[in-house]
Amino acid sequence: MIMAGGDSEAAVTANLSRHRNGLRTDWGGTLTPTLDVLPQLLNLREGTLRLPDGREVQFLRPDTSDWVTHR
Repeated sequence: MIMAGGDSEAAVTANLSRHRNGLRTDWGGTLTPTLDVLPQLLNLREGTLRLPDGREVQFLRPDTSDWVTHR
């Protein structure tokens, strides 16, 4: 589940991987909506991803060159 403040949320399929970045562990990948996604969730720069086990992780999207649009 991806969430963007307030009550905006949508189910997504996540394809994520983690990698070492110096002393940190970073993760990245893609989030693909499984249903019609709300327009306000399409071009997020930051948000929260709720994992199947209930944990929530914050994410940033520093590269927005792959933005999508809502039709």
